Amino acid sequence: MLIVTTMCKIFLAMVVGFYCRRVGIFKEGGVESISSFLIRVAAPMYIVYSMSTADRSDMGTVLTLFVTGVCIYVGMIIVSRIIFTIWKVPDNTSCVYQLMLVFSNCALMGYPVAQAFLGDEAVFYLAILNLPYNILFYSYGIYMLAKSSGKKTKLDLKTIFSAPSLVCMGALVLYFTGIKLPEFVNESLGFVGSSMSSLSMVCIGGTMANYSVRETLKQRSLYGVAVMRLFLIPLIVYLVLSNVLDDMYIVHLSTLSVAMPTGAMIAMGAIEYGGNEEAASSGVALTTMLSIVTIPIVALAMGIA
Repeated sequence: MLIVTTMCKIFLAMVVGFYCRRVGIFKEGGVESISSFLIRVAAPMYIVYSMSTADRSDMGTVLTLFVTGVCIYVGMIIVSRIIFTIWKVPDNTSCVYQLMLVFSNCALMGYPVAQAFLGDEAVFYLAILNLPYNILFYSYGIYMLAKSSGKKTKLDLKTIFSAPSLVCMGALVLYFTGIKLPEFVNESLGFVGSSMSSLSMVCIGGTMANYSVRETLKQRSLYGVAVMRLFLIPLIVYLVLSNVLDDMYIVHLSTLSVAMPTGAMIAMGAIEYGGNEEAASSGVALTTMLSIVTIPIVALAMGIA
């Protein structure tokens, strides 16, 4: 029953966002503004709130999660490069497809999904697991997008160490030092941060309204990428981690994180840095639509639904 209720809530929230964008309730740039609020404000606030209630007696789990996150992202980069060395596609498309396999929507969609299946503490633990995400996206990700367009780009440390990244690092400091925030601060953070769960799904629905569903479904090569993004990568992560780690909570959290659809950051980055915008946007739309079905399948397969 949990899995049905969870996916119905996610689906209906996405429908609301889709409808609001199509009828003009969300004006041009409105969805992007909400996305920025969620990524830069709501999610970091909820991460700090989750940190304040996390169990400090298990710091080993936090360290294991961080190391696991580094290994997962480095491993996915290697796997994606191997796949598209074998699968010959044009260079500008290959670079975008590789990023689609590496960077999932582990923030906007990952946090509420993990919270629903694994509890409130999953938000904090997922933030630790995905600390390498921002650093790798704003370095390796931008490099690949620039490569796909023939442009050159410089590594911007100010972008890498963005506010969300610094908040996650600050949350770690607070967690390990045991520093307690005033109760009214914690409650305020939780109050604002809790908007992330519903608004993130509405935002994704609004984003999907910008794409042509019919044209997206016609791009056959994207189906192969979608299968790898939603099934192959989670399967590899689950099989490897379940044979390396004894803590199945970390295995389940990690697998659920990489089972998310392609991150919207790929599409936004392609627009900004001149990458293959069509492939990136279509990939986000297709994997998001399919994830309504595939996420429950992954959760059921792991026995957490």
